[in-house]
Amino acid sequence: STVSAGSSPISAMTFLIGDRSLVVGQANGALSIWFPVRADAETESFALARIRDFPAHTAAIVEIEPSQRNRTFLVKDAGGTLGLYFSTSQRTLWKGPSPVAEATAMLISPKGNGAFIASARELAYVDIDNPHPEVSWRALFGRVWFEGYQKPEHVWQSTGGTDDFEAKLSLT
Repeated sequence: STVSAGSSPISAMTFLIGDRSLVVGQANGALSIWFPVRADAETESFALARIRDFPAHTAAIVEIEPSQRNRTFLVKDAGGTLGLYFSTSQRTLWKGPSPVAEATAMLISPKGNGAFIASARELAYVDIDNPHPEVSWRALFGRVWFEGYQKPEHVWQSTGGTDDFEAKLSLT
């Protein structure tokens, strides 16, 4: 089935770790997270749903680079602004100008503690110091919509059995 992303064209998209959450960037600067949600309780059918929206950029989203470690992702817009986000806690971790003019490539390091930004002639390394991006007031005390869940819920589950697992840290 198809769903509408709105009136602005999709300009970039990628999967986050686990290949269930999809980050969608649009020409109007909109940035959102989508994943499949069970259409109804009695069938095995799923529908793609827009789960979270982040503050829009002022220019078209042109590149999205996911972390290999967690649900952090780096975004570049057509105006040269970068943004670092965490999907589940819906946090904007950082937003600012690219250290490389006209960047054409980005890569988050395997440990998630830095990123490389490159253009045709320059390469820059940016330190990332954010040991717990999954923690926010909303994540600790509010209902969070986790991948694979029918709706937002209060959930506590501190460990899991796969590399793409995400701790669920609700204190409610």
